Amino acid sequence: MKTERIGVLTYKLGIHNKYYYLASNGEWLRASDQDRIKQGFSLIKNQSKEMSDAAHTRLLILDVMKDSQPRTRREFAEILNLSAILVKHRFMELVKSGQIVASGVGICSIIKRTVPVYTAI
Repeated sequence: MKTERIGVLTYKLGIHNKYYYLASNGEWLRASDQDRIKQGFSLIKNQSKEMSDAAHTRLLILDVMKDSQPRTRREFAEILNLSAILVKHRFMELVKSGQIVASGVGICSIIKRTVPVYTAI
């Protein structure tokens, strides 16, 4: 089933065409506001038809970046549930376009090594 991030939560369309969100304990729970989530899914569906997968991924990365502290590429890949290689290529595109910058170095919580951390401009 397709999952989408709307705001800070991850939603999916489940059984009986009801929307469920991923709770902090890892369970999928039925969302209380079905109409709002349905509108969010339709907006995302319409936007994704108009743009390429690469552009959609870049927007997802920027959306997560704007409300978080500086993180490494691998941490963003983990948050977005994307491959590290895909995120690496999208980061290179975003750095080249000037939308994000390497803001120093930090210790990655996943690989426990010192690597560059990035922030959105």
